[in-house]
Amino acid sequence: MHKTVRTLLCALAAIALVPLGASAQPRQTYGTDSGYCDRGLLSGVFSTSTENIIGSALGAAAGGLLGSQFGKGSGKTAMTIAGVLAGALAGGAIGRSMEPVDQACVSRTLEHTPTGQTVAWQNPDNQSSYWVTPTRTYETASGMPCREYVTDAVIGGRVEKVVGTACRQPDGTWRVQN
Repeated sequence: MHKTVRTLLCALAAIALVPLGASAQPRQTYGTDSGYCDRGLLSGVFSTSTENIIGSALGAAAGGLLGSQFGKGSGKTAMTIAGVLAGALAGGAIGRSMEPVDQACVSRTLEHTPTGQTVAWQNPDNQSSYWVTPTRTYETASGMPCREYVTDAVIGGRVEKVVGTACRQPDGTWRVQN
């Protein structure tokens, strides 16, 4: 798969976060204000059945968008459909590699960590490691808070780097903008 597409899908999977449930405290930092993410505290908040659905849905959307950029007429439609299918498969695989607790660590990092400070953690179940650094904070014209960020990860022995922008939604989740 082309590296740009893989990076986009990884970014989408990394930030498509499940809202924190009622049992989580909305202002709880889970250690992200101190440069780490306490996966133990977050683990009770999330169901492990959501990562594949989230990754597949976001992968399908990104794949369809990418596929629609190629071909003309019925060829364009075929490329869009192929992009949706390929994206769903790739996004599901990426989503399975980043568990909901890891996704929550990304969310808490975007919510509580100062620009330029890196938050790091390791998933002890799959040995994946993550480093997330917010690089710029701003508000859109409508007042929505947004952050540019860099995520470095080692997943299954492969080093990945994702650069992206996410904005906080009214429900408190962070959604990828690019």
